[in-house]
Amino acid sequence: WPLVINNLQLRYIDAIPFDYKASNILDFIGDNLKIKIAFAPHLFSGVPIELFPAGFDMNYSFPITTPAGIFRLRFTRGQKNGQYALIWETVVQSESENLLKTQPDDFEAWLKDAHNITHELFFKMIAGTLEESFQ
Repeated sequence: WPLVINNLQLRYIDAIPFDYKASNILDFIGDNLKIKIAFAPHLFSGVPIELFPAGFDMNYSFPITTPAGIFRLRFTRGQKNGQYALIWETVVQSESENLLKTQPDDFEAWLKDAHNITHELFFKMIAGTLEESFQ
């Protein structure tokens, strides 16, 4: 029986403790991860809605060329070691027509390319204050 792969995925999951009552997670993501998400201030004026989101799930997908497939970036609320946290996933996925032409010989090249994308984006996102806090 020949090995037939129909989906490859490299996923990294990171978590940072975050106090959702003390700070606005959208501001944190904008200031520390370089992704701006904002609600116009007038949306909540005159209605009894607090400005800090209690929960959120943001998911983005972008086509990539090397390796051919999709890059996904997701932010959500979760827990790490019993504390509330910002959870984010970086995923490179190739499937069906974008898969390796010579399986499994091309796995190493696919993995290297997928890792390079997630690695480079991760360090671009955390550059500055957040990266310094990890050291």
